[in-house]
Amino acid sequence: GIYGKSAGGQNSTGAVLFHPEFYKVAVSVCGCHDNQMDKIWWNELWMSWPVGPHYAEASNVDQAHRLEGELLLIVGELDRNKREH
Repeated sequence: GIYGKSAGGQNSTGAVLFHPEFYKVAVSVCGCHDNQMDKIWWNELWMSWPVGPHYAEASNVDQAHRLEGELLLIVGELDRNKREH
């Protein structure tokens, strides 16, 4: 299994979507899940511009049909998108 919060929540969901042969269970807290809807400046740094098909290919929303394992999504938590000290 795997778990994560914020970007880690996006990645833990991605783990069961894109690597079901290894990850069977995931818990995702406050995942952004789709880089087309998250803060675009951050995503453009890592996924480039313009927004193209590679965004949909990496989207947990667009790729949800791939889910084979078990997934617990937790929403409503506070994700301030900043580093905690």
